[in-house]
Amino acid sequence: MIDLRMIIVIHDLKRQGHSVSEISRRTGLDRRTVRKYLERVKCESWKMVVPELVLEPTAFHASA
Repeated sequence: MIDLRMIIVIHDLKRQGHSVSEISRRTGLDRRTVRKYLERVKCESWKMVVPELVLEPTAFHASA
């Protein structure tokens, strides 16, 4: 199993027009592994989603 960063690298290299063999050479992964992640993980664009922290206004008031 490879991590998300490597999957992003694979897709970025493919988007730049590199072949599966070239991606394999650059990443050190087997061609079949590169092909597997290109086929199984489809990505249109990668976005980092950071949930916003929601606090109640009274959360910081000390009770009397």
